[in-house]
Amino acid sequence: MYARYLAEFFGTLVFVLAIILTAQPLLIAGTFLAVILLSGPLGAGHINPAVTLAMIFNGDLPMSDAAPFIIAQVAGALAAVQVAKVLKARM
Repeated sequence: MYARYLAEFFGTLVFVLAIILTAQPLLIAGTFLAVILLSGPLGAGHINPAVTLAMIFNGDLPMSDAAPFIIAQVAGALAAVQVAKVLKARM
């Protein structure tokens, strides 16, 4: 059960890290595609709280999954910021 939320956490972390560190549209798009393909079967492949909310409002995801998914995604994004800070400080 927790694998779904961990997939969203790590997927968001990798995607946001790619955005912060590369700022290259093709690398970001490739990372997004890879994250969706790899995390989709485990999690939901949303990687974004806005997408999660849209899926809930559309009826494709139960409301009980809203908080865990959104918390995992926000935590993944915040973790990516911290990882980027550490990596940039070492460069």
